[in-house]
Amino acid sequence: MKTMPQFLVKVAVMAGLALGLLGAVDAIGTAENYNGTICKDYVNYQVWIPPNVTIASIEASLVQEGMVEQTLKLIPPTCLTPLMELVCSAKFPRVQTSSTNGNYNVQFACKSTCQTMVAECGPLFTAFGKGSLIPDCDGPINGTVQAVPPNGILYQPDGSCNVVTNLNTNGTGLISKSQNSTFCPAPFIPDTMLGPGSTSTNPKFCESGCCIPCPAQYSLYPKGKLELGYRIADVGRAMLIFFAVAICAWITMIIVNLHLHMVWSSAWFARNYTLIHIFCWTYPTAVTAVALGLKQVKWETGHYCLLGEEMSSYIFFYPVAALIFPAFLIHVYTFIHIARITVTYSNTQSTLSSGGTPVISPRRHIMNVIKIQWRAALVAVFALIAVMYYWLFFFLQIKKIRPEIIRPNVRKYFVSCLLNGGDQDSCAEELAPYLPPYGLMISAEILISCLGIVIFTVFFRPSMIYEWSDWFHSLMSQRRSKKGDEFIVM
Repeated sequence: MKTMPQFLVKVAVMAGLALGLLGAVDAIGTAENYNGTICKDYVNYQVWIPPNVTIASIEASLVQEGMVEQTLKLIPPTCLTPLMELVCSAKFPRVQTSSTNGNYNVQFACKSTCQTMVAECGPLFTAFGKGSLIPDCDGPINGTVQAVPPNGILYQPDGSCNVVTNLNTNGTGLISKSQNSTFCPAPFIPDTMLGPGSTSTNPKFCESGCCIPCPAQYSLYPKGKLELGYRIADVGRAMLIFFAVAICAWITMIIVNLHLHMVWSSAWFARNYTLIHIFCWTYPTAVTAVALGLKQVKWETGHYCLLGEEMSSYIFFYPVAALIFPAFLIHVYTFIHIARITVTYSNTQSTLSSGGTPVISPRRHIMNVIKIQWRAALVAVFALIAVMYYWLFFFLQIKKIRPEIIRPNVRKYFVSCLLNGGDQDSCAEELAPYLPPYGLMISAEILISCLGIVIFTVFFRPSMIYEWSDWFHSLMSQRRSKKGDEFIVM
């Protein structure tokens, strides 16, 4: 890419020199058979050579200005052909008739050839800030004013000018068609829409026979420059997997702790708090490590950016289900146990009490149980619904947009509809049954994303703020005390 501006300067100067051929319709000079190399694929006639000039000197000046194979290979084919035609027709005019006194009837470059060159090469010159070097096809050929003052030689009209075309079909000249037809300087690629019998191209990403590959921003920065952003996105996906599993692990531990405390009167969690931390952080770490190790943390669709669809169940959903489903069943059992014990205790109390003591209604029993259990129950139910909803959506809908499934449907229902005169909206309705519903897709993403918000809302207490404040205060006090002790020791 760094050589492109230098190359365009050389091409622009070269084009200006090519337009500056000295001569006139009736010109004095010599007629020679062309024996050069640069225009051997374009010139097969006697050429007019001004006095004190040779074919070799003309081509030497072109070489000095960059007209060599390595430079011309960089020019897109849509610009190279008209440029070569203009250079060769202007540098080597055609001798029509001659006289014995050396006065020749010469055909110079065509105005239409100049216009074609400007049309094809002008945007390329302008894009690199060299628009001033584009020739004026309505003015004189550059350089002829000095030889034939005051007006010089104008570009000639069709029918009385020097028309040249590429004579070579085997690719043996300075630049072959086969070489250049598919060559574009990196990172550009050939415009596959621009071929024989077609002028179709994408003006947004293509110009002069070359296109910038997608995504276009990749080619506008140094190699690998944008990879950091995508690596950060991969880290975000891995964190999403980790914390999703971690939340489910901690929800499970809360429910199991409540079960042990209420059903078995056990304080096992309080005695083994370290083990609980090890499990709740090691389990999601292992799941995330497996996903990363198998390179399944990836983007596959426009809205889904988490895991590869094929192995997602084994890596993510089954490990999460192994936590959520047992936790839900345990909590149901805990709820039933507490309700049964509460009813039994109330009946016993009413039997032992005096006859005037009112009996607690079953509704009161249920409300007491709910009052004890509602936080854990709400989190368990929401987690179960969110995971099941997302899982079902994933299995029933995501598979619709697999390439091998969606491509036939797009051709059958969408493309055929457009070809039959339908508009985008009506054709999209025909394709809609074969795509994931947009509302369902968004609701699945929102529901699973709200799990953390629900946990925070349910378990938040104003006392937590004071506890965190006390913890930070004690931490800072310890640090200040430590620094003071160190100073005294010193």
